[in-house]
Amino acid sequence: TAFAQRDIYSENGNLYINCQRDCVVRLYTTQGQLVRVLQLHAGLNEITGIARGIYLVNSVKIVVK
Repeated sequence: TAFAQRDIYSENGNLYINCQRDCVVRLYTTQGQLVRVLQLHAGLNEITGIARGIYLVNSVKIVVK
């Protein structure tokens, strides 16, 4: 599933991913370590409990702060 930068954002320490359809994506650190496999549903998904840092979601870089 391809995402545009606007489909993935961080706010108040949470990660938000807006999907067109149900999908599974992988969240990686910038060092390439797998952090979490995410089961996403169509629409806006909120992912909590992620440490602050820089991550990659399907090649899109996101800063969680």
